[in-house]
Amino acid sequence: MKPSALLTFFDWWLRQLTEMLPSGLARLGHRYADAAIISVESDGVALLSRREGSVSFVTRGRAQSEAGYRQIAEAIAGMDPPPQQLLLRVPPSMVLRKPVSFPVAARGDLESLIGFEMDRETPFARNEVFWTYVLRRQDSATGRLDVELFIVPRPFVDPIIEAVRRAGLEPSGIELGADTEQPTLIRLGAPDRWEWLRKDPRKLRMAAAAAGAVLLVVLFPLIYQQVLIAIDDSRIRGLKEQAVEAADLRQTVDQANGVLELVNTERTRCGGTLDVLAAATKLLPDDSHLTAFSLRSGRLTISGLSPAAAHLVDLLAQSTAFREPAFDSPVVQNDDSGLELFTISVSLSPDGLKNEARKIALEQKGGAANEPTPQEQPPAINPPKPDGRKSGSLRDDDQESEQ
Repeated sequence: MKPSALLTFFDWWLRQLTEMLPSGLARLGHRYADAAIISVESDGVALLSRREGSVSFVTRGRAQSEAGYRQIAEAIAGMDPPPQQLLLRVPPSMVLRKPVSFPVAARGDLESLIGFEMDRETPFARNEVFWTYVLRRQDSATGRLDVELFIVPRPFVDPIIEAVRRAGLEPSGIELGADTEQPTLIRLGAPDRWEWLRKDPRKLRMAAAAAGAVLLVVLFPLIYQQVLIAIDDSRIRGLKEQAVEAADLRQTVDQANGVLELVNTERTRCGGTLDVLAAATKLLPDDSHLTAFSLRSGRLTISGLSPAAAHLVDLLAQSTAFREPAFDSPVVQNDDSGLELFTISVSLSPDGLKNEARKIALEQKGGAANEPTPQEQPPAINPPKPDGRKSGSLRDDDQESEQ
């Protein structure tokens, strides 16, 4: 950071802190501010030095002339340490005072209001005087502010300021009031608070290091907190993505479970497709065969060929697995085979279908148990011959033929 930028920052910082103070409290510090004071007197000019609130005499100029002010400038150049600011102190005869009163509501922008009302409260325009004010009292009962206005006409003080500037000096303000009373300062421009710092590079480096340390102490906790917040946000985003994926997976599983539950419910209500097909196959005669088989919403539709299609309706009506059989279309005889082409729809009876499936399963198990194995098959017995003898082997039969 450049020194000028650093000084600008410090100047802005102090102005902000000063504006936060009440006007009376802010002006209280002018009495104790270290400064070199050029006191304009009737017989000449005097140079005073104020350090830590104590005012001491330094030297006196011969007269109110350029020579006298150059003498003052030489004395100021020899002061160690150099003064922080240079002030003018004018005789009380040049200062006009006037008490004025304003509403309490105007306290927030009192300086602008006084400048606007200057030509009404005084015989001067705002640009014809140097002025300031001091808030003396606030009366809450009447809602008024009692203010004392200090005015220095420019025709009185402008020649003195020009003479001081020609001597190479730059006053920063006009101080009103003697040493025994509270001084009041009229600023002539933006105060140069950092002239003493610019003249001493060692102090400038120390101030820069101190400012850097203060900024580090102030900003490090904030930066560290922002880093922690960024890390937590990153973790939250990662966990949020995982939560979204888990929610999507759970929704997919729930949908699959719902489909399976629906299938199982329909299977329980209507029976399995294989059970329905097995019951229909067992029920239909061998000379009838199916060409189409459709099971939908608990109702079976079959199409095929049979010698007697009406007999199939009777068989389906007698079965406990089926109920309410009916033709869906007229019965037509096939010219090629001579069989009747039929389409029959029938409702399913879940309980009867279960019983029928159980019977079929038992029959299949029983048939498998009664079927002989190759080792258990009985030996082949030759049929008896007409003469009552059993047929023997091929060799015996040949012998009998020869005889």
